[in-house]
Amino acid sequence: MLSDGLKLTAYTGERARVGGRFLSDALMDVYERRGLRCSVLVRGVEGFGVKHRLQTERLLTLSEDLPMIALAVDASDRVEAALGDVRELTSHGVITLERVLLASGAGDPELPSDADELKLTIYLGRGERAGARPAHLAAVELLHRHGVAGASVLLGVDGTSHGVRRRGRFLAGNAQVPLMIISVGDRASIARALAALRAILSDPLITLERVSVCKRDGVRLAEPSTPPSIDAEGLAYWQKLTVFTGGRAEH
Repeated sequence: MLSDGLKLTAYTGERARVGGRFLSDALMDVYERRGLRCSVLVRGVEGFGVKHRLQTERLLTLSEDLPMIALAVDASDRVEAALGDVRELTSHGVITLERVLLASGAGDPELPSDADELKLTIYLGRGERAGARPAHLAAVELLHRHGVAGASVLLGVDGTSHGVRRRGRFLAGNAQVPLMIISVGDRASIARALAALRAILSDPLITLERVSVCKRDGVRLAEPSTPPSIDAEGLAYWQKLTVFTGGRAEH
């Protein structure tokens, strides 16, 4: 079945601090204390924030404050309960809330009929298995086999899984530190993949989001849509642009 959920994301810098400690660690403490079902802390390799100062690991002088993304996913009421704590901690950076659909329980969920394309995200532990294989490898191969347009695995450095904190440690196996697999595809391929994923993974957290694919493999498919200024609940619309590419891609 599908149920409504929220994804709470805080965009900050690696060196951002609050109360004498790193902000990213304080944010993960909130997610753990609130018992949110899943959270992941991802360290970027390049980016810029509100001051538009570029940070990149390619240059030593610009690698001291790389971007960090601390995101958490759960049912809407549980995420909203944590939002106040997150806002108190963050005096700079960006916080977003995004609607997601949580795929859980038995049976094949009926996907939204008004969505031609969907983003499917799977949250797993790094050491989870699907039979005799690492679960993330099996999941990516399954997504490829069912015709999903693309998939990317992002390794976390900290996070919670089913409310339990899993920190990355230096010189440790870090088998349970969360990772996320982000994939995009048309409605039919996502439906096929979702049914197969639920058969090979043990109690995964899977979310679905409506997206519009504007360009693929150099071919322009659609122009970015212009949403209304507010939705049916009176909330303002914002848009997020995401580019999926390879590390060796050139322009």
